[in-house]
Amino acid sequence: MKKLNYYELCDTYEEIWNAVEKLKKEFGVELIIAFSGWGNWLNDYFWSENEDLKEKVSEFIDSKKREIIEWFIKRLRDYKVAILTGWTKWDVPKIAVEEANKYHIPTIWVLPERGKKYSLEEKLNLEIIISPIYQESQFGDESSIFSKLADAIIVLWGWAGTLIEIAHVLKINEARLKYWERIKYIVPIAGIPWLSERLNYIPMSKEIRDLVFPKIEIRHVTHAFDWLRKKILLDDFLKDDII
Repeated sequence: MKKLNYYELCDTYEEIWNAVEKLKKEFGVELIIAFSGWGNWLNDYFWSENEDLKEKVSEFIDSKKREIIEWFIKRLRDYKVAILTGWTKWDVPKIAVEEANKYHIPTIWVLPERGKKYSLEEKLNLEIIISPIYQESQFGDESSIFSKLADAIIVLWGWAGTLIEIAHVLKINEARLKYWERIKYIVPIAGIPWLSERLNYIPMSKEIRDLVFPKIEIRHVTHAFDWLRKKILLDDFLKDDII
């Protein structure tokens, strides 16, 4: 794997653009696939006074998260893609970066200035730190950049931060549809608690919903990947040594 490069971009959008284009050129990246979500939901869905049982359930949930994310990453390794995530150095973002490292896929990490302590640093190829446009830095400052960078978003669990990112993508797609630009797709995995289970029910334009989301609930990772592969024409971006 090529040597990791780090960038801290706190001033201009031009710097962000240049750094992303540099990463794409260096690693041969054509598409950016985002993983959005966070799933520390054990106490909301499983209550028990038996601490040993709670620990076993927690371990099982964590292992399933890694199994699901690794499944996606293993299938993306043959394509000219980068993995985008950020905000927290645990749970879904952390697992996505670790699995991308394992399969030599470049990583992009976006976070607000106040979240520097949550960076995974040495595991990243490109780190984008967003300065606040107004007043002090807040979580959510990074959401618009995250949404603009992603060509597609895989949603696993998730709550407020993921909802903000999805809302940005929906709004972006309204103009993209009007001007015949490439659409950004969203793949929520139903059957997983929190936002990924409920995205199909939030209010939005039917035209955009039918364009951006699967028309039926997807409850299995293989169906999610197959749908996404067709929508973003993933097979057009196979690595040269795979063709």
